[in-house]
Amino acid sequence: PVCGDRIRLELRLVDGAIEAARFRGDACIISIASASILTELLHGMLVADAAALKAETLLAALDAEIRPERVSCALLPLDALRAALRGANGGEP
Repeated sequence: PVCGDRIRLELRLVDGAIEAARFRGDACIISIASASILTELLHGMLVADAAALKAETLLAALDAEIRPERVSCALLPLDALRAALRGANGGEP
């Protein structure tokens, strides 16, 4: 996002599933709320399902009206998820 938000997502993977997820960040309330909800969604999810998670799913789970200019804030945790999964997979998507 333009505002400079940063989110880092940490995952604990066991047998192809996400056993635990947590985040750290310096971000606006929309990014923080979205990251919090994402960590709840990820608990117990298969890694393949997490990799396929769609923006619409996260926005629906957030259950808030987000102005178009703030959607990137709400989706920042999804970018962090993809980065974490790439890191866990040796850089592969």
